[in-house]
Amino acid sequence: KQNTLEGQMSEFGRSFDAAQNELITCAFTFTPFFLLSDQMLPYPFGNLLPRQGDPLKTWLMRFVTTFSPSWNRFKKLTTKLDLTVRKMIDEAYADPSLNERKDIMAPFFTAKI
Repeated sequence: KQNTLEGQMSEFGRSFDAAQNELITCAFTFTPFFLLSDQMLPYPFGNLLPRQGDPLKTWLMRFVTTFSPSWNRFKKLTTKLDLTVRKMIDEAYADPSLNERKDIMAPFFTAKI
């Protein structure tokens, strides 16, 4: 789909869409595993341990995601998205007519803290 303001898909739009699609893939990939592991795995990996800040579940999540191609693609895509956003911010600050800009991000760049 085309960006109607610029007439073409922006770099940010492409990066965001790719990262979001890969996140959805990860969610569908990992959700069944973690739901089943909560119910089926024995202690200490099952549901007998506290949910938040549990070091063993954190380790299990890191172990599973480390070897996941979709998670690795997601991490690369979010890195690309982050670089794209940083580039957009740098370009906005370098714009000599920053105070006259009317786009949605202009107030954030001109705000006084």
